[in-house]
Amino acid sequence: MTSTNVVLNAVIQEIEQTPPEYLPNLLQIVRLFRESVTLKTVEAKGEATNNSFEPIPLQGEAISQTLLNERR
Repeated sequence: MTSTNVVLNAVIQEIEQTPPEYLPNLLQIVRLFRESVTLKTVEAKGEATNNSFEPIPLQGEAISQTLLNERR
């Protein structure tokens, strides 16, 4: 059995021992964890492959200043 299978079996065993009323919460935790790991992976890939990024200079006032002027 590979180490991935060992870990997967351990995770499944923990899930099976969780009381049913807590399974929706556990599902939410797992989904949030997966999303956070996926975001970190995407960010890391973006940093590694996007070395040619250069900001585009913009003319005019900042959006925040425009909003402040509109409120006056």
